Amino acid sequence: MLATAFDYDPLDVESFFGREHVVFVPETSGTYLLRVAGAADVANEYAFVAYRRDDPCTDDAFEENDYVPWATPIEPGELTAQTCFYDNDWWAFEVSEGQTVTADVIFTQASDTEDLDAYLFAPDTVSELDASASSDANEAVTTVAIETGTHYVAVQGFEGAENAYTLRLTVE
Repeated sequence: MLATAFDYDPLDVESFFGREHVVFVPETSGTYLLRVAGAADVANEYAFVAYRRDDPCTDDAFEENDYVPWATPIEPGELTAQTCFYDNDWWAFEVSEGQTVTADVIFTQASDTEDLDAYLFAPDTVSELDASASSDANEAVTTVAIETGTHYVAVQGFEGAENAYTLRLTVE
């Protein structure tokens, strides 16, 4: 699916777990149009939801790690980060076959607008090895690596939630 906003450039379009989203900040007031199109000769049903943000979140120093190709390389240990409205964080790390990987996402949560989820991916970035999507604070994903290579952790705000968090990565 392709989404384009007319009279605005650049446009941030991302696909995450089968959901597309478009983020843009207009420089002036006005009417903006959004075009959604599928591949040639393909039809599909979809839902459209629009959000307006009056108080934007401040990203962390690790941006732009919103997509797999720009995943921030990390070593085992702890770091502090921030996820903003529909702004996923991707982290890349090396693992050898047979090692146990655990990623803890630690955060405080007072409401659903602060709920974060965590996902652990194999080197192909398609195979989800573990997911943690509870409705309360703190998430943890773990697996025993079945292959050597770069693995990934993705942290996502549930339905656009924003929150600061500590990522603790353990590889044993």
